[in-house]
Amino acid sequence: MNVWRETDYPGASDTSCELLHHWLQRDHLATLADGTQALFRYSFCQREAIETLIHLYEVRGLRSLYG
Repeated sequence: MNVWRETDYPGASDTSCELLHHWLQRDHLATLADGTQALFRYSFCQREAIETLIHLYEVRGLRSLYG
C-alpha cells in the first residue's frame, strides 16, 4: 500500500482520492464528552484498512470475497 499511497493512489476515482486526502492528510478536531476539542487522526491500521478497501474495489475490481 505504501507505493500506491506515495504515488497518489493511481487507479482510484477522483472522489476516492479527494476523500483519502481529506480523511488522512488534514487535521480534524473531535469534540470530547466534556465539550473540549482534541486533534483526531486515524490510526495506522485504520488508514491501511480504508486504503486497502478502495484499492481492492476500484483498482483491482473485486466485487466479492469469492473472486
